[in-house]
Amino acid sequence: MPPRGVDPPHGVAATEMVELAHTGHVGNFCVTHLPIPGRDDLPTP
Repeated sequence: MPPRGVDPPHGVAATEMVELAHTGHVGNFCVTHLPIPGRDDLPTP
């Protein structure tokens, strides 16, 4: 899984790649309809 950008508990840049299993389930997700300040690389859905 690619880095999230920021480590939520510590607020520092997250750069570590994490290997995940090929199966699992999604516990929750979020769709952002507002632009995120400073993240021009992310399109607003």
